[in-house]
Amino acid sequence: MTDFLKNSPLYISTTIKHYLNGPPRPSWNLTSHIFWTKFILLVSNKTIEEMQRASFSFQPSPVQAGVVINEFKIDNKYRNEAQVHLDKILKPYEHVLDPEWKNLKDDGMASSP
Repeated sequence: MTDFLKNSPLYISTTIKHYLNGPPRPSWNLTSHIFWTKFILLVSNKTIEEMQRASFSFQPSPVQAGVVINEFKIDNKYRNEAQVHLDKILKPYEHVLDPEWKNLKDDGMASSP
C-alpha cells in the first residue's frame, strides 16, 4: 500500500498521458506503460558504470537436477543464415556426410538418421 501511495503521482500522470497522448508503443497497454515509466525512473539516476555492473552480475537460474532436453527447435531463419557459413566449412567433407543431415524438415528440426 505504501508503494502505491509513494508512486501515486507517477501512476496518475502516466495514466493521463496514456489516455491523452496514447501509449509510447502501439502494443503497450496501461500496465506496460506504467512498468516502463517506473523502470526508467528507477535507472535514470544510475551511472553507466553502475548499470554495467548490475547487468554483468546477473546470473541465470541453474537448471534443476534431472532435466533432460530431448529435442529443441531452431527457427529456419537462423538455420538458413548459419547454413551459408557451414557450407564453407563442411565443403571439404561433403563426400562423407550423410545427405539426411543436410535436409531441413518443415518443423525446424534437422533430419536425423
